[in-house]
Amino acid sequence: MKTVGKEIIDGLNRGSESAFAALYDSYFSYLCACAATYVPDPVSAEELVNDVFVNIWEHRGRYRVPLHGYLVNSVRNACISHIRSQLFRRRLREGYERELLLFAEQRCLTDAHPLEVLSAQEVETRIRAVVETLPERCRAVFEQYFYRGESAREIAENLRIDPVTVRVHIKNALDRLRVELGPLLTVYLFTTFFKP
Repeated sequence: MKTVGKEIIDGLNRGSESAFAALYDSYFSYLCACAATYVPDPVSAEELVNDVFVNIWEHRGRYRVPLHGYLVNSVRNACISHIRSQLFRRRLREGYERELLLFAEQRCLTDAHPLEVLSAQEVETRIRAVVETLPERCRAVFEQYFYRGESAREIAENLRIDPVTVRVHIKNALDRLRVELGPLLTVYLFTTFFKP
């Protein structure tokens, strides 16, 4: 890691792309190594570090020497958000796997014909109708998470809210959809959003 002096930080604050490039070249590998101690997937670690650098460029004009501690803390915080988002998504998946199996078992035990279940398009239409009735912020979070595939951290940054609040909105939206659609929601979301 090369030493980053005041001139580079001053240049970054003025919007110098060459100063930003110098900072990036000096710290990228080091910060990737830091991220890899928290996030074992090297591709994810690099993406998180790149996200930190994007954030630094977008908020240039406020940095001071030394920047080392700020960079390391930013990467650590990004890793924490990433891990929490992954855990949340995993819990959702596991919950839907269980509900899907229970739904399949119930269908097998009834005399209903398997093809009587609504088509995916019909279920999606019903989901969208319910989503339209959600409070504005809750609806925005749900759409970004399930339709655009954004992480809780990305949504939190986009909407300037806490990642925990994002997860609460997602849970509230799913609870509402479960009430309105029952097991059809489980089948649809699992087969649409949790494909291996």
